[in-house]
Amino acid sequence: MKKTLLIITVFPLFFWSCKEECLPPENAKPKVKVVFHTTVNGAEVASGVSFDRPGGESFQVDLMKYYVSHFALVDGTGDSLMINDHHLIDPINQKMSFSKEVEEKSGCEHVRFLLGVDELHNHSGNQEGDLDPVNGMIWTWSTGYIFFKHEGTFTDATGASLPLLYHYGQDRALVEVDLPIDLDIEEGKSYEIHIDLNLAILYQGIAFTDNNVHQSAGTADNPWIDALKQNFRGAFQIVEVKESLIQ
Repeated sequence: MKKTLLIITVFPLFFWSCKEECLPPENAKPKVKVVFHTTVNGAEVASGVSFDRPGGESFQVDLMKYYVSHFALVDGTGDSLMINDHHLIDPINQKMSFSKEVEEKSGCEHVRFLLGVDELHNHSGNQEGDLDPVNGMIWTWSTGYIFFKHEGTFTDATGASLPLLYHYGQDRALVEVDLPIDLDIEEGKSYEIHIDLNLAILYQGIAFTDNNVHQSAGTADNPWIDALKQNFRGAFQIVEVKESLIQ
């Protein structure tokens, strides 16, 4: 009997303690984290890993970087909640995310962002952070930034191994991406938005054989730029949204 009474007495105290500890801090601002996964049909890219593609080709990634800028959550009226300015995604070195404390916002229906660097920053002077030239993502101030860089090798249908170098840029290459989402941002909660860039879709219809080196250097590269630009819009997809209490 004493043992039973002890359990009944202690349990409410334990429950109350857990309830207090599990509550988020008072007036905790929401936090949004955005994670970009770079994949080939769901398989994360990694250095030295080979991926098959149509036409008997395969390819691998030794270096890959790309800019994501002006990421925003947008409600049904068009009002937006900005999450970032410019961030350099580098999946090989596991630089895949950015985050920000934000205000509450209900009725978010779209995620909108740019693949690349906006025209103002693309031709500005010396910049810091992810736009610092030390990151190796700029040609010259007049030419601008490399928006997307893929360096590696590919194997053609005959089995020959050849270099693969895609440096995608110029103002005409800036891509506006719009993805549907259904999300309410509430006080005391954190959110993770996971977005997939699928290289299988990005390179759909683009053979590497006799087409394996592009520097976005002039008008001859414009058809290639336009084809990638169109594919970029369909290559991004929200794959998961995680929600949790801020502790």
